[in-house]
Amino acid sequence: MNPLQIKLQTLRKQLNAAHLERKSVIDGLLATLLANQNALLYGPPGTGKSLILREICFAIADANFFQRLLHKAMSPDEVLGQISLKALEQDIMKRNTSGRLQEAHLAFLDEVFRGNGVLLNSLLELMNERTYDNPDKQQSHLRSIVGATNSIDSGSDLEAFADRFLYRPWIYDLKTPSSTKKLLGWTIKGNRPQVSQGLISLAELDQMCAEVQQVKITDAMVDAFTEIIHALIRDGFVVSARRRVKLLQLVRCFAYVQGDDQVYLEHIHELLPQCCWKSKIEEIREIKKLIETTAPLAKNKLADIVKAAQGEVSKLEKTLDDPRLDHTDHVGAANFARTQLNNLSSSLDKVQADLCRHGASQRSKAEAELKAQSDRITELLEGLY
Repeated sequence: MNPLQIKLQTLRKQLNAAHLERKSVIDGLLATLLANQNALLYGPPGTGKSLILREICFAIADANFFQRLLHKAMSPDEVLGQISLKALEQDIMKRNTSGRLQEAHLAFLDEVFRGNGVLLNSLLELMNERTYDNPDKQQSHLRSIVGATNSIDSGSDLEAFADRFLYRPWIYDLKTPSSTKKLLGWTIKGNRPQVSQGLISLAELDQMCAEVQQVKITDAMVDAFTEIIHALIRDGFVVSARRRVKLLQLVRCFAYVQGDDQVYLEHIHELLPQCCWKSKIEEIREIKKLIETTAPLAKNKLADIVKAAQGEVSKLEKTLDDPRLDHTDHVGAANFARTQLNNLSSSLDKVQADLCRHGASQRSKAEAELKAQSDRITELLEGLY
């Protein structure tokens, strides 16, 4: 692990210590930042959405953070800067962008769908191209814009705006009593874990972005990703060509954030359901099932093979205990179970264990379990003579 990865993993560890039950979201936001994309956080108030963003930003030395709570009466001036009156006297529309969205590296827009159409439409180019007119075309410092909302707005007039957010996870309130107890303990004792400020420089963040390009994507992984995307499309989910390219890069960043040097199916299984749903939370569960059907994780395939082997041995034991069957029946059943087990052993070769993080060890465990079941059949068979 190189020095940059050590710093990134330190940041991950600190963020996870300070934000309970947010591991996947933290990884997704860091990946979004490295991919220079935008995220939209769904969830009730008080779930720490803005705090996570602030602490990520403050962990990056010299990074500017911009935050606004949007509302219907808000004008673009409050987000993009006031129009210069002196420039207007010369028929030039120029904004004073000091301290505004264009000069931020990371931005948080709370209640994004409460902004009016004029404001939201004025953000589209900045969100997608990271450029703005002032009055000439200018390049923004923005790495990522993160919005937040506690409701789903499926209005057609907001589709273009919502589509600019690539990563769209749901953030739930704390689910476990242990997490609640820990949070209350921090409040009482005043010892909430801290996230180091200035842990990573902007230059190092750029280096990380470059290192992401070294994350390997095998041909088999590209095939699996393609099959999943087209399965989503067949099931009615809209994934444009532009979005497919961005998703693959985001998956690559997600792998890098988790310390992996190549993309695995686990990354897609974890990330895509939070990116491809559109208007109902139930769609996330639908996408998870569809992905598992289209490209099952190797560990699940191996588990099914082991379960089938155990089932064959269990059936054989029941057959041998049946007093209505004679010796010939018992031998025939044992030989049939042996054949089935051999077929299951052969099917291990068809499992693409290289598409999972711990494929080799998982396969070794499956092989050991199948051998144990084979030995059991041998034991039962010997008992017949």
